[in-house]
Amino acid sequence: MSVRKPTPFPEPRFSKPVFHLSRMIIRPYLHFAMGVKGITTMHREYLKEALSSPYPVILAFRHTAKEDAPVLLAAVKESHVRFLYGRDVLYWAGKATQFLFPRLGFIAVQNRSANKEGMQYLRKELASPRYPLALAPEGQVTYHMYQVSKLQTGIASMAMWAMESAGGVTILPLSIGYRYANASEDWVSSLLERWEQLSGLTVEGDTLAGQITNAMESMLSEIARTYSLEDYPHHSFTQRRDMICEGLLSLAEAEAGLQDAQGSIIDRLYRVRFTGSDTLFTRDSSFEEKENAKQYLVKNQIVDLLEYLDPAYLQGTYQTGRAAESALNLLDLVNRMQGGTIDTRYSPSGKQAYLQMGKPLHYKAESLSTLGRKSQQKQILLTVCDALQACSEELEHLLS
Repeated sequence: MSVRKPTPFPEPRFSKPVFHLSRMIIRPYLHFAMGVKGITTMHREYLKEALSSPYPVILAFRHTAKEDAPVLLAAVKESHVRFLYGRDVLYWAGKATQFLFPRLGFIAVQNRSANKEGMQYLRKELASPRYPLALAPEGQVTYHMYQVSKLQTGIASMAMWAMESAGGVTILPLSIGYRYANASEDWVSSLLERWEQLSGLTVEGDTLAGQITNAMESMLSEIARTYSLEDYPHHSFTQRRDMICEGLLSLAEAEAGLQDAQGSIIDRLYRVRFTGSDTLFTRDSSFEEKENAKQYLVKNQIVDLLEYLDPAYLQGTYQTGRAAESALNLLDLVNRMQGGTIDTRYSPSGKQAYLQMGKPLHYKAESLSTLGRKSQQKQILLTVCDALQACSEELEHLLS
C-alpha cells in the first residue's frame, strides 16, 4: 500500500521582479514555443470598464486551447492577472512553472476535491483584491471556440463570495480564438491526410464535412475495438460517443480503485486525474502502481477530449474554421491513444490569436438579496453563459 507524502500548498507570493520578467518573456514564448505570431483584442474598452469597477473583478474566459492562458496574460496590459490553476499542474509542468506560478500570485485549486488552502486564498483575494482573477467557467479545456459547454458552479460561488465580502463583483466575459495561417479546405484536407497516416485508418466521403464525420465515426470504432468496449454502430453518433466515454471512464475508475462513480463526467475525470497524480507524484508508490496509473490516465485523457467530439459542430458561420478545429481534435485523439496529453497536441505555428471581450456583468449584493442562494447561483450562471456564448458568436463572425 502506497503512503501519501505531505505536499505543501504552493502559497501565492507575488513578486514584482518575476512579474516584470514574465512581461519580457511572454511574447517570445508565445511566438517560439506556441506558434502564436500575434494577438488581436476586440472591445478593449470593456476591459477598461471592468478594471474601473469598485468591486472585485473576475475575467471569465472560454478555455478552448492550450495557448489560452499565456495569450490572455500577454493581451491584458492594463493590469496583472491572477489565474486559478489545477494544483496537480506543478507536478508535471516543469521547474520553470513551479517557480513562476506562485511568484505571479496564481492560486492553486483542486477541482472537485477538498482544497482548504486554495479556498482560503480565494476568499481572501475576493475580499481585498489586488489584481483581477481569471478562470475558465466551463471547468476545463472544451476544444470548441464557438460553442459554450455547461458552466461549472465555481464562477457563481466566487461571485457570491465577493458579494458577501465586498458587496458586489464584476465579471468580464471573453472568448479566445485562433486563425490558422493559410486556413482553407485544402489545408484541412491535409490535416485529415496526416490523421490517416498516424491512425492507420482511411477517410471516406464526398465533402469535407462528410469526410470529417466519417473519420469521427471511425475513431469511435477504433477506440471501442482497442479497449474491448461495446459499440452500437446503428445508434446516433452522440449515443455511441457517450456510451464509449462511459465504458472507458468506468474502466479507468476501476483501475484506479475508485468505487464512487457519481457526479458529472467532469467530476469523474478530475477524480481519476488527481488519483493518478497522487500515485505518480505524491505517494511512495511501487513501480507496478505507477505503471497502472499511467494506463488509466491514458483512458482518462481520451475521454477528456472524446466527450466534446460532435459532427453537429461542423455546421456554423465559419465552417472552414470549425472543420479545422475538428480535424485537429481527431489528430489529438490519436495523440491521446498513444499516451499523449494536451501538451503534446499538434498545434500549427503561425496562428493569430483573437480575444473577443464582452460587456462587463456587474452584480451587487443588494440587487440579488431577494433571491435564495440557489437562485442567485442559477441567475449568475445563466447570465455568464449567455454572455460567453455571445462573445463566441461575435468571434466566429470576426474570423469567418
